[in-house]
Order: sequence, then structure tokens, then C-alpha cells
Amino acid sequence: MGVDIPFKPIYHVGMTVENDELPIYHVHGYLPRKGKLSEINNITFGESVYHQQYNDTYSWNNITQINKFRDNTCLFIGSSLTDPNMRRLLDIAQQQRGQNRQGYHYMFRKKYDVNEIETRLQELLRSNSNLMGSKVETSMNLNETVEILTDIIEKFEENDSLSFGVRTIWVDNYSDIPLILEQIRGTREAH
Repeated sequence: MGVDIPFKPIYHVGMTVENDELPIYHVHGYLPRKGKLSEINNITFGESVYHQQYNDTYSWNNITQINKFRDNTCLFIGSSLTDPNMRRLLDIAQQQRGQNRQGYHYMFRKKYDVNEIETRLQELLRSNSNLMGSKVETSMNLNETVEILTDIIEKFEENDSLSFGVRTIWVDNYSDIPLILEQIRGTREAH
């Protein structure tokens, strides 16, 4: 099922949309599928350009993000919220929103791979004899420990993103995201 909503990429100051268009903001530039690049595409390719945008509090990029974060519910796909500028902008927007207005953004995150955590923990135990001795002394059950660590990591990351007003939607696989979006869209169309 394709997306049949007319949309318009917005990637520069002064660009507007029609009432029936969904704006998709490209605050770090836009590479069109067809046509040529121009100066207004202004793609952020390196850290120096990114830091320049970060330092310009009143740049189109920052103002656009703050406004969207303050006035709308946003969905983050493919973001870890570890970018210090993104965290700063979300924090500013949340402060501007004030205490009276409760609203949340949402982000998709892939659940941690228990097998990967187990492998990393085993490597850590093998490389550090002091830890291995502690493991033996405490009769540590590796599977149980991995489950506890995974739960702690995910809860920590949920609480961290929640401090910026972003709720986490955990998925087993990235391929689950389109199905969830279709369900949301179907629910919305039914109302």
C-alpha cells in the first residue's frame, strides 16, 4: 500500500505548503530524486557545517525544529536522541510548551538483541579475570543477568527520552515500523 498523501519537501526558509500537502521538513538539506541541486538545498555534509548551524540559535533549521517540537506531536524514526543539538532543541520546546500542556512525541527504537548483549558480557568476563572471579563467587546466571541488563538499558533509555517529552515505541525489527504506521493510519481514518 503506497502513501497517497500529497507531500512537499521543505528544506529552506520561505518555502510554503498548500492546505492539502503534508510538509516534510529536511532541516539538514535535501537531495531531490530528480532535478539539480541549487544553493537552497544547503546540505549538511560535515561536522563544521553542523556545528555552524548548532551555534546559530536563530537559524532556520533550529527555529523550525523548535516550533515543530513545541506545537506538534512528532514521530522520530531512526533517531537515537543522542545528538546534543536535538536534545537541546527538544528541551527548549518542552520549556516553551509549559507545564499546562501535556503532550508527547514518539520514537521507534529497536529492542536490544539479547544475544549481542550476552556475547559482549561474555567477552568482558573473559577479558577481566577479576570479574570472572566475582561471577563464580556470586553464582551468576548469565541468561538471567543478560535479561536484567537488557531491561535496565531499555528502561534507562525510555526514561531519558521521556525527560524530553518523547515516548518510546519498542519494535523487535525495523520491518515492524511500516505495519505499525499502517495501523495508526487505519485507526485515524476510521474516526
